[in-house]
Amino acid sequence: MQLVEDGLINLEDPITEYGLQIPSEGIIRVRHLLSHTSEDPPGRYYRYNGARFGRLDWIIRATTGEPFGDLLEERIVKRLELTDTSPSDYAENYDRVLSRLAMPYEVDRSGDVELGEYPTYFGTSAGLVSSAADLAKYYTAIDHNVFLSPEVQQLAFTPAVSTAGDTLPYGLGWFTQEYMGVRLIWHYGYWVCNSSLIVKVPEQNLSFIILTNTNALSHGFSLGTGDVLTSPVAIAFLKAFVLTDRFTRPIPEIDWSAHEDALVEQLDEIEDRQLLQLLKKELMAEWSIYNVRGDAETKDRLFGVYSRSFAEAGIRQLSGLRELVRIEEVGNSEDLSEEFSLSEDTEVHVYAVGEIVPGRVHDSGWIEDVGTGETIWQMTEENTEHAGGAVSNRRADLVITLPAGTYRLRYQSDRGHAFGDWQAFPPDDGFWGIAVFEAAP
Repeated sequence: MQLVEDGLINLEDPITEYGLQIPSEGIIRVRHLLSHTSEDPPGRYYRYNGARFGRLDWIIRATTGEPFGDLLEERIVKRLELTDTSPSDYAENYDRVLSRLAMPYEVDRSGDVELGEYPTYFGTSAGLVSSAADLAKYYTAIDHNVFLSPEVQQLAFTPAVSTAGDTLPYGLGWFTQEYMGVRLIWHYGYWVCNSSLIVKVPEQNLSFIILTNTNALSHGFSLGTGDVLTSPVAIAFLKAFVLTDRFTRPIPEIDWSAHEDALVEQLDEIEDRQLLQLLKKELMAEWSIYNVRGDAETKDRLFGVYSRSFAEAGIRQLSGLRELVRIEEVGNSEDLSEEFSLSEDTEVHVYAVGEIVPGRVHDSGWIEDVGTGETIWQMTEENTEHAGGAVSNRRADLVITLPAGTYRLRYQSDRGHAFGDWQAFPPDDGFWGIAVFEAAP
């Protein structure tokens, strides 16, 4: 961003102008690499991709003739007199910094902790070694606009907007989201034997920094999807320092190891819906801990609490409509179909829930014309929204017009995370399938 402010890099430049070639269905611009929107078609989707972000090394060197590490040392590390910060490929500093690091650890497949090794790669995507104290100096400097003008700094903190007009969870090098009216600027790190989390709350002048000598801070918490509240550590920080005045009562400390009935009773007593939503996220983050540990018993108990306290029968909201056809409770590895006919052009309400992750559809439904075999409508990432529970749960809830004719309702699932075999939290309404109703007049 300093090079952008200096006029040496234009965010709208195609990366080919810097000699960088990446196969694509469209023009990849510098902005796309910096905002994780470079995958096909460029600018349409957010896809967290550290390897793509790392290609910024090339653009920086092509622009300045210097490697990223040299510029980092010159413009940031030495300028702030950071004593415990070094790129991992800078021997003169790195060996000294490394001698002060905690020993690296990793967990093997049996769940045993063993001594590991820190990675040695360094680039724009990973490999900088630092301390919490040095990072505190760095983030204080950001707050005082030491490196960039306020306008350019805010540009980095502004969420990207897709070519379809969707606000994305990432700006230029930073995650950015709003939760309960609070703006959060954050990032996480995750690699072999190390992980980190940085959360900034600009309006409250707060920065939270945590570094660990394992990958356990980030592993298994889906932070790459763009929601910092998938992290139990982030939730603890927000509860203690940021959200204390947002509720009608003090935030309760929930003992998630308690019996299922006791947890459900405690949650049922809370009337503040915003507080319940926070505790729902905390429950899901807590579940992720036990999922990583492989503790099936605790996972199942927390599933039970989630289902009883937070699941809503969303499809029942359509119960006043005349049902035409339905496929539901779809299990793993199924391919199901049902036919229905319309005597005239009809507006129909389609309700479907399945599993879609960026770039891949796992469980989904669609509508075919029986006569031609043509797909008339199907679930996609674009026409669905988050259905609650696991981040991959997606829901379509919309009205379309079907001409008179005979149709086949279809639904296919893969071999994991379907009805009755939830490998992560189920959707809020517990429905897994597709249904078609006559739309309300």
